[in-house]
Parts: sequence; structure tokens; C-alpha cells
Amino acid sequence: MNSPAALITGAGTRLGSVFARHMATLGYDLALHCNASLDGAQQLAHELRSKGCQCEVFAQDFTESFDSDGFIAKVQRRFTSLACIVNNASAYEAALSQNTSRELLESQFRVNFVTPFLLAGSFARSVGAGQIINIL
Repeated sequence: MNSPAALITGAGTRLGSVFARHMATLGYDLALHCNASLDGAQQLAHELRSKGCQCEVFAQDFTESFDSDGFIAKVQRRFTSLACIVNNASAYEAALSQNTSRELLESQFRVNFVTPFLLAGSFARSVGAGQIINIL
């Protein structure tokens, strides 16, 4: 029998790694998304595999336009029992409003709002029934 699987975005560091460890204790197989924290995600995957969890790292830059349907499909090809997505990835660069460029604002908005929205839609279309958890 296949264990349920969860995709956790931003899993290579901070809260994402905490969520991943917790989901592993609940018996989930894990798709660990990362971008800049590839080393952390790979170390986490090694740690979780040593405890019997099936997991794989999926690197994707959410600051640029990407195919959310294709990304979910890639995860689902590896984890056919995908049942949950935890939208945790985030971008934050502190700046006063007068110092915030349009490019910075758009990049952060893309990672923090557009990407979780698109991934949730792609997940719902592909998986049908499941859990979507958005960390704001």
C-alpha cells in the first residue's frame, strides 16, 4: 500500500523543514521543494530517508514564471499518492516603501501570492480531493 504523499514548498529551511519532519512522523512520503536552499533540502531528504521516509527534492525558482501544472505533474509522477500540498515557500526582502522597486515588489508578490494560488489550482485539477495548506 502506498503511503500518502505531501509536497512541501520551501522545505529546505526554517518552517518548511519543520513541516516536513512532522509530516514524515505522520507517515507521509515527501516531495521537498526548494530553490536557493538546495543543500538544506538535500540534507533533509537524507535525514528523512534514514528514518524510512520516501522523499525527493524538486528544485524550482518561483521568482520566475513557471508551469505550475507541469510542476505538479512531475511531483505526481514520482508520488502517485500525492494527497497534500503545503504552500510554505516565501520571499522577503526588507525595504522601506520608498526604497522598494517595482521589480522587488513583483518578485515577492509572485512567490508569496501568485505561486501558491497557481499551485493550489494545479493540485486541485490534478489530484481532485486532497488537502491544501497555505502558510501566510
